Formats: sequence, structure tokens, C-alpha cells
Amino acid sequence: MIILPAIDISNGQCVRLTQGDFSTAEKVAEDPLETALEFQKQGAKWIHMVDLDGAKEGSLINREIFVNIAQNTKLNVEVGGGIRSMESIEYYIENGISRIILGSAAINNPKLVRNAAARYGSQIAAGIDARNEMVSAEGWLTDSKIHYIELAKTMESIGRILY
Repeated sequence: MIILPAIDISNGQCVRLTQGDFSTAEKVAEDPLETALEFQKQGAKWIHMVDLDGAKEGSLINREIFVNIAQNTKLNVEVGGGIRSMESIEYYIENGISRIILGSAAINNPKLVRNAAARYGSQIAAGIDARNEMVSAEGWLTDSKIHYIELAKTMESIGRILY
């Protein structure tokens, strides 16, 4: 098991949510780059980042923050949130992101996840968020009728799953 430090971004701020509830967003650090650099200083090799706004909207809203960290630290950056097209995946990979996490796409567009994994290999991971054993999507705003184990079995062939 590998444990990665994490930074969730909403409105350009480092935040923490309680059980995926956006109304509980609490600012936990001043600057995303400084926070990432502190994790690096403490020995981290990877950082897990989530675009919470992107997850809700289905687009790369805070992309500049993630690219800035990828380009101005020695960290391997994995990013999830709002990544729902091959163009978005390509943008991040071309701009130094080490791993792309596809969560909502794993439910709504499994073909995209399989195609991305075939093209980019270990740079792609399926992300599974679950509440009461059922998969949540769109930044925890939509609960599916898919059991998390069922989705994990469906995504097993791509190689990497984050739960």
C-alpha cells in the first residue's frame, strides 16, 4: 500500500470536505504550491490532488494549480476531478501530470477509461468514491446504483484503482 499526501482544491484554495459534502469545505492551507513543497520537503515523492470544482462541473477548472505544482516541484502529481475526455487527459499529461484519476468517467464512460489506459498505461487510474457501498460521482454529488466492488471488477483490467 502506498499512502500519498493529498490536496483538494476548491475556488483555488486548499480545502478539506467532510464525507464529500461541499458545504463543509474548510480551508486548510494558504497556498497549494507552498503546501506541495512542504510535502516534498518532508520526503513525499507523490502527491494526490483533486479539482473539486472540476468534479462538479465536469471540466478542468483549477488546472493551472496542478500544472504549476507539477512544473515547480519534484513531486509526481496525480490529479482527479472533472477529467472526462481524452483531450483533458492529454492536456494534463502534456503538461507534466504523472497520473490521471478517472472517477465519474469510470461509471459514465468506461470505454474512455479503457482507451486511456491502453494509450497511457500506468499513468491512468480508475477512482472509486463510495458512500454506503454505492459509487458516488460528480464530486460526491451523484450516487449511482453501482456497488463499488462491481465497478472495481469492471475496472480491474486497467491496472490501477484508487478507492
